[in-house]
Amino acid sequence: MSMSIPELVDRAITILPLLAFTVAAQPPLIASWPMLLDAEAQTYEDPYRDLTSPQMEKLMALARVQQGLLSSELSDAEVEDLQQRAEVLNEDLAS
Repeated sequence: MSMSIPELVDRAITILPLLAFTVAAQPPLIASWPMLLDAEAQTYEDPYRDLTSPQMEKLMALARVQQGLLSSELSDAEVEDLQQRAEVLNEDLAS
């Protein structure tokens, strides 16, 4: 049931204009922002929404300290200092 290349080309020449006509016959769809909004994507929990400015600053400082602890170029004293700062920030955020 295999077709030769000339037969395939002949079928393609017959079918492609029909497909093009079908696509051209469709009215254009004009998208607007309300059509693009996904209501489910708009509903999410924001764990940072209720934080005060000082709490947010402490949280960012804690993130920087924790990122600093990942560095392999720190001395033991620097690691200990960063760990102590992280503990203090954690306690402040917990209260």
